Amino acid sequence: MPNTIPVTVGVSPLEMFSWSRFFRRFAPLFIVSAILPVILNAAFSFTQAERSNEIRLWFEPETVVVKPHQQATITLMAAFEDDTRFMSSLTVPLSASVGLATAPQKVVYDKPFRGTISISKISISATAPGQYLINIPAQTVATSYGSEISAVTSPATIIVRDN
Repeated sequence: MPNTIPVTVGVSPLEMFSWSRFFRRFAPLFIVSAILPVILNAAFSFTQAERSNEIRLWFEPETVVVKPHQQATITLMAAFEDDTRFMSSLTVPLSASVGLATAPQKVVYDKPFRGTISISKISISATAPGQYLINIPAQTVATSYGSEISAVTSPATIIVRDN
């Protein structure tokens, strides 16, 4: 018997069309095309590099208790969280209360960094009992990016006691 194609006589192609068969065949394609843009958008929003426009500067420990004429050391810390660039140079002038001696009075850090680092050790001493502050004036901090990067600073408190 020769190969014959069954032909329905008297039925138009539109009458042979079935919506249920159409949706069953193409439903997975419709679902994927509806969900794929949402998944791709979420994936790319998490992987985009973030740029930071600030550098944070603080002292550790934040509070130091010493005796008069006793020398102590605190650490100047910096944090620059940027996924696309490094901080290549940083100049930090220190401002101390009257009666508090600091060395150095200006810190220059010329090594590229990103993340949180220890910039310098600061030696401090006071001659009289009292409470002193060592501060970093934010407007005087100089970075390799100029005014594009702002400084956020925190002071340290030095308490000098006789006993």
